[in-house]
Amino acid sequence: MSWAWTTDHKRIGILYLISVTFFFLVAGAIAVVMRTELFTPESDLVSPHTYNVLFTLHGSLMVFFFIVPGVAASLGNFLIPLMIG
Repeated sequence: MSWAWTTDHKRIGILYLISVTFFFLVAGAIAVVMRTELFTPESDLVSPHTYNVLFTLHGSLMVFFFIVPGVAASLGNFLIPLMIG
């Protein structure tokens, strides 16, 4: 429980990295589903509406839950206090 309420910048950076990795894996799984759907001309796996939902969800997850927190939050919380001293 100490990790949930921590104020240590290194632990907060590691928690951000863990959550960013989780969302990267979820968005990657969605990308695999989308690419599998495009493997054949027929709609075998998901409906066109579900494909559009997955496409939007994949983009949103990658931008707002992987790229933005990955660079600014995790690396900023972990490295900047070490650089400042």
